[in-house]
Amino acid sequence: MSLPAPFPVPSPSQMERRESAASTVSSASAHSLATLAGDDDDDATLHSLHAYPQQGSGAKYRDNEEEEEGEERALLNEERDVESMRSARDEKQPPSKLQLARTRRTGLLVFGGVILVLLAAVPVLTWLSSGTSRRLMVNIVPDDSWLLSTPARARPPRVHASKVPSSTNDAAGKWGLGNAPSFKFDFAVPGWRDAAGVDAQLGTSVSKDKKLKLIGMDEVFNGTFSARQDSITWCAEDPDEGVFSYIDPATSDIILEDVTHLRRNRTGKGEVAKGGGKVTYVRRQDVKDQHGQYINWNSFLISPDMTKVLFFTDRTQQWRHSARSNVWLHHVQAKTTEPLGGGPHYPPRIQTASWAPRGATGKADAALAYVMGNDLYVQMPDGKPLRVTNDGTSQVFNAVPDWVYEEEVVAADTTYWWSPSGTKLAYLRLDETAVPVYSFPIYNPSGGMAGQTTPYLSQTDMKYPKPGFPNPIVSAHVVDVARLASGATADEAKVELRSPPAARMRASKEDADVDTAVDDEHRLIAEVTWTGGDDLLLRETNRESDIARLVHFDLSRSAGRGSSVLGGIVRRRDTRKEPGWIAHGQEKVALGGADSTSYLDVLPDAAGFRHLAYFANATQQTPLFLTEGEWEIDRLLHADVTRHKAYFLAARPTPASRHVYSVDLPKRAGEGYRAKAPVPLTDDKQPAYFDATFDPKGAYYLLSNNGPDVPSVRVRGIDDAGFELVLTENVELRNTIARYARPQSVFYTVRTADGAEVSVHEMRPHDFDASGQTRYPVLLAPYGGPNSQVVKADWGMSDWGVFLASSLGYVVCKIDGRGTGLRGRKYRTPVTGRLGSVEAEDMIGAMREMRKLPYVDEARAGIWGWSFGGYLTSKVLERDAGVFSLGMAVAPVSRWEFYDSIYTERYMKQPANNRQGYENASVHITDGFRHAQYLLAQGSGDDNVHFESSAHLLDMLHAAKIRNFSFRMFTDSAHSISTRGAYRELHEFLTRFLVAAWGAGGLRRFDGQAGHRVTRRALAEASQERRDEERQARDIAAVHEHVALQRRIVDRAGRDP
Repeated sequence: MSLPAPFPVPSPSQMERRESAASTVSSASAHSLATLAGDDDDDATLHSLHAYPQQGSGAKYRDNEEEEEGEERALLNEERDVESMRSARDEKQPPSKLQLARTRRTGLLVFGGVILVLLAAVPVLTWLSSGTSRRLMVNIVPDDSWLLSTPARARPPRVHASKVPSSTNDAAGKWGLGNAPSFKFDFAVPGWRDAAGVDAQLGTSVSKDKKLKLIGMDEVFNGTFSARQDSITWCAEDPDEGVFSYIDPATSDIILEDVTHLRRNRTGKGEVAKGGGKVTYVRRQDVKDQHGQYINWNSFLISPDMTKVLFFTDRTQQWRHSARSNVWLHHVQAKTTEPLGGGPHYPPRIQTASWAPRGATGKADAALAYVMGNDLYVQMPDGKPLRVTNDGTSQVFNAVPDWVYEEEVVAADTTYWWSPSGTKLAYLRLDETAVPVYSFPIYNPSGGMAGQTTPYLSQTDMKYPKPGFPNPIVSAHVVDVARLASGATADEAKVELRSPPAARMRASKEDADVDTAVDDEHRLIAEVTWTGGDDLLLRETNRESDIARLVHFDLSRSAGRGSSVLGGIVRRRDTRKEPGWIAHGQEKVALGGADSTSYLDVLPDAAGFRHLAYFANATQQTPLFLTEGEWEIDRLLHADVTRHKAYFLAARPTPASRHVYSVDLPKRAGEGYRAKAPVPLTDDKQPAYFDATFDPKGAYYLLSNNGPDVPSVRVRGIDDAGFELVLTENVELRNTIARYARPQSVFYTVRTADGAEVSVHEMRPHDFDASGQTRYPVLLAPYGGPNSQVVKADWGMSDWGVFLASSLGYVVCKIDGRGTGLRGRKYRTPVTGRLGSVEAEDMIGAMREMRKLPYVDEARAGIWGWSFGGYLTSKVLERDAGVFSLGMAVAPVSRWEFYDSIYTERYMKQPANNRQGYENASVHITDGFRHAQYLLAQGSGDDNVHFESSAHLLDMLHAAKIRNFSFRMFTDSAHSISTRGAYRELHEFLTRFLVAAWGAGGLRRFDGQAGHRVTRRALAEASQERRDEERQARDIAAVHEHVALQRRIVDRAGRDP
């Protein structure tokens, strides 16, 4: 029996026309193929491969069956009536010749009329099919790795939407959105479909006859479209402006050069600055270990006096930010190298190391600090290391974070901070003794080689606090390095920083409530900042991160006052009534200067938007905002006291953009200062995604244009506005992308029926047809976590969604709803205490509006995400809104009780205070998982979102008898799913799932022969599987028969006397 080719996927109308003529498939073959596809109904009802819409049984189909039975009875009655009419006709006389002639004449007239109508319809149909642009079908040779055995069968939409009129796919028609009142167009990146488009967009000459390629999976994952980032590392240690360091690719020597010399060498233009030039700072052949072997370093740090260098080797990653290395101290003049900490050690043991600012010991050269075995060491210029702490264990961390602080608080591998003068060192101590242990198995002990096993598994044990369980206990300390250098012991030179207890504070009731909430062992230390040589600010929050205090410590009077210093409260903040939370992060920047403790911070203003705030001294309570408006600062880049400027990166004029701006710093403590519009250093009239790093001396900055055009990197001058040095324009990448058709990107905001405004980046096929004559599958791709963002005007050509748009003809939408960042506090905080609620509402609401667009295929709407995005995908399907036909969740949280305490309680509070909120925020298995196809994937070695979440979802899916889902575990992979090639394999799995559910997208069809080959192979596999199942059933039946026989023999023996 011949089967229909699985591709292309017919439209519903085509399916109805073909239904009467389509051949049916035997029940056994259909069942086997449906089993391969993972698309059996819950009651195991078999489907015909060509049926559309899907037929089935169960409660939702019983009404249709009753209707069909009624139709059968009506047909029987009609047949009886017809038979009676035939009998009556036979009894009558035969017609006359005149009647026959009239009948023939009438038939000829009808036949001629039909021919005329068809002839007139041909040009009309041809014109209609042409549309406003060329609509040429693209033939795709499918990859066997993601073609399933059965034709794709998109389920019909359960809720229909009325379409808005179409508009042209150009600027005049707002790129297809001109007649959609709920859509506010922001900007577009047109892409290109042919050589003329390449010339217009890139200015690259391409042969007019050259056929552009489609972007495939290989191009996405093999780095074809990766941009070179020829960055430079500014050398703060060199006294001259514009000096940077780099490693010579030919010799591996460390080179120091200034930007004016580099410009002269590259372009032959401009003068070299006084003191500028290029020197070999350290030769690789001079860096040898004690055995005379060359040291191959991963990174290096130059000392402030430039007499020494720290080299890091044998880096071994631990968690997201932390690693262990062997560290070597190299003397530049003497050309000698020695290991730190008694090393080298294998495996490496040093967790972090850094230089003190110049003058820490009152000498010309600098001290350094490092952490080994969770203990802090300070090494003096004479080479003598001093152990500052001696209580470091696997449960006590000094100057480095434990897992949860690294992941959720500091986002770094250190928790120590040098004072500007280098005379003091502040650090945190974390005691996680009471934190419960979470363990997960390691299935493959080799790490890199697939298939390796061991009879008894090892496991990873980690201290991982979950909501409501103990957090690590944190304390802050300062060691006086100058006193250590003068001979004091570690105990004599260090003090603990103590916040004032609530019982001793004379404060209002509101302030007393704040003090009481923070004044316990469960507090978090979210930020530590030196604002002067002896002035330190410490920001602490309660466990739920909705109450904060800023505490000031004056260390100039700490000597001789015992083992602790009591701080003073500068200001308090309580967000419980807003509601909201207080974000963690190191955002304060000291301005420095003689006897100055002034600093800058990025804080929400009265309207809730993050803006640049100035504080004249460390104890000032009220900020002076230097910027204002309904837009937000991403981060502060550089503060220049000499030039009285502050530079920052801002998400304006749209949240998707990033531009560099400057503002003036106040003079005389900010008296009479008025906020002014920031001055752009980049063209903010054009959509772009910039980033920048500044020379510490402030004369130059490195500007990276990260999209949406081909990325480029250049150096620009501050004092000399005409100075520009192009480091890379990615010419090779520009030539490469010119050989491919580039998908179109449209950025817009959609207003849902509930009034929420949702940001969207819509990636469309390069040959996109907005007229409505072609309908496209639409896949939403949110992350959706609090204060996150995925809608960005960046390059993004290595995104998997680019392949889906280019090769498969799908529309892929990155999307940011309420709760995400850079749109103000009122937009962020509605998710407080109820994660998964408004985020899911916004995804559903946005898709309801998108379904009204003429080019959207209502039957093929889906959503997918990773981590929080996978959680959000599952919450959307849970709502069973009738607008999504599938969802794909990678490494999702299923219950927030399973995730870490600091992240979860920041947004959900403690379970004891929000039990119903936690229950509502969990993923519940509803009929939504029956009505949509679901994919679940996760790595078994995930230290972030534990595999426990997926195991819990599988348990609930099984209990609910949900069978139309796909699942895959990636052995030993962490949250990134990258172990042993798993990252590419995951995306092949996702692609296979999409193709099975949706088939080819708009203006795409799969090669029929390839489809037939896959079908034949699948039939053979299904036949073999059926034979195996039959043989297994026979074996089981034989065993049962044998057991029954044995029981009869025993029973008979028991009855015999």
